[in-house]
Amino acid sequence: MISIIIPTFQRSEFLERKLYHLKLQKCNYEIIILDTSLGIHLKKNKRLIKRYKNSLNLNYFNLDKKFHFNKKIFFGIEHIQNKYTLISFDDDFLNLEALNDSLNFLEKQKNYVGANGYVLNYINVPKKIHSLKRIPILGKFDVFDHHNILERNKQYLFSNAMRNQLFNLYRTDVLKKIYKPLENRPWKKYTEILFNIAAISSGKIKLIKKIFEIRIVNYNKEKYQDMSAPNFRNSFYQDFDNDDFISLLNSYKIILKYFIKKNKPINEEKVYSEII
Repeated sequence: MISIIIPTFQRSEFLERKLYHLKLQKCNYEIIILDTSLGIHLKKNKRLIKRYKNSLNLNYFNLDKKFHFNKKIFFGIEHIQNKYTLISFDDDFLNLEALNDSLNFLEKQKNYVGANGYVLNYINVPKKIHSLKRIPILGKFDVFDHHNILERNKQYLFSNAMRNQLFNLYRTDVLKKIYKPLENRPWKKYTEILFNIAAISSGKIKLIKKIFEIRIVNYNKEKYQDMSAPNFRNSFYQDFDNDDFISLLNSYKIILKYFIKKNKPINEEKVYSEII
């Protein structure tokens, strides 16, 4: 029923922990690993796959490093035959109990396109302050389920904890549609925001009131992120000058018109004036 996409790059220690944690939970969902690692990390990952292939339903792809983040994710989505898809990073702890609850909800409620739960952040604490190196704190957990598509977008745009919608459990056909425009474009701040708006416009998302994931947020993550998504944290306004911006914006206008007119009787002029 579910395919779990795990992108990984140069973090064999996290991938090992991820697979071990899923094994402990007796995960029987398809796990698609998209690996662009090099050198020793690649060798370690291949040994990991051999070790876990009998206890987990693994589908491993060793991709060229030229596969940037978006191309890598879409490659995984395109290979999915299951009804539902979840993207979960290699350094995150995933709670299968909450994932199962999300699946059961979506099976019963056909008018929802996705579900997620509470996300905790796992952060470093200076040794001088506390003996623990890391502690979990409340993270971003806002999801949007208002019946009015324009209200959902308003809630998102004025959210104090603007959460990346990429990590919801989605109906696979919906995720394919909203992610496809990003396939050949690098992951930039504006691409993330356009994806989020399209995801929220695609339909209602359910908040499952359980811890869904625990995410690590600061082990020099910004430096690592810059390896796979260079200049991601540049000013959003600088991104307006990116060569891909206008063409991607136009692609998402088409998708937004489709979702908005599908969900709410509204003429095209109003679509543009109220949201696009």
